[in-house]
Amino acid sequence: MFKIAILGTENSHARAFCNLIYKGDAMNGNVPYADFEVIGLCGDSREENELLKEITGGKAEISENGDKWVDEVDAIMVTARSGAKHLAYAKKYIEAGKPAFIDKPITIDPEEALELVRLAKKNNVPLCGGSSLGVIEDTQKMKALRNNADKMERVFGGSVSAPINMKNEWGDFFFYSQHLVQIMTEVFGHDVESIIGVKRDDAATFIARYADYDVTGHYGTMGYSATIYAKNETHHLNLSLANAYRTEFQRFEHMVRTGGMPESYEELINPVFILNAIHEAINTGKEVKVVKPVI
Repeated sequence: MFKIAILGTENSHARAFCNLIYKGDAMNGNVPYADFEVIGLCGDSREENELLKEITGGKAEISENGDKWVDEVDAIMVTARSGAKHLAYAKKYIEAGKPAFIDKPITIDPEEALELVRLAKKNNVPLCGGSSLGVIEDTQKMKALRNNADKMERVFGGSVSAPINMKNEWGDFFFYSQHLVQIMTEVFGHDVESIIGVKRDDAATFIARYADYDVTGHYGTMGYSATIYAKNETHHLNLSLANAYRTEFQRFEHMVRTGGMPESYEELINPVFILNAIHEAINTGKEVKVVKPVI
């Protein structure tokens, strides 16, 4: 039996993961993950804590102390809405060698992102997480097209779009913005060199400059999309979120069972550095160099 704690229960992701563990989903015949058990719940919402406890059959313990289960669990899922809380929630568990899922945004502060993965590397702890938009089927379809770019005459750019929430209590711009960046890094790669951007009250637009082409990002749309521009053809897809939580949980499940990470530490936190460059660019109007994480 794999015992886990969910830290940051105020996020709807926490409820989705808890439902998957105990109820399964239609895609796998509603079969629960019988060898996974949620034993601890910690978060800012009393209502959500109680709801998740009910999903577990009343067995999970609720505590205001997020470190309470360090010696009891096999892994954790950090799903707090604010990325500013993620390192604090995860730190003692990682130091104790427990695998961790860290939801988007991994952190808000790049230095905290580095501390998180350096701790994980030091203690040989696997991590996964980020935005589900990077792992959904449609994003992976566009990634496969981009990886077969030799079949196109020349890729000279692209475009991605996603919703945004500029004003909130969970980090303002940073709360929701990793979804778009993770679509972009999956399809076009992590090697963004610099960002140029502009901002309006409820939207923002940026240009991500790669070595051979540029990708535009559009924050403020109702849905998610990705477009690849080549000399002889254009590929566009409105991205479906179907099975996003299931795909995320399967990656976590596999990591817990095998100890293998679905991506490198650098790839996991690279969106934090890109997001900070976007944030600076849209607020200053200057072209901002993207710092590369060095672990």
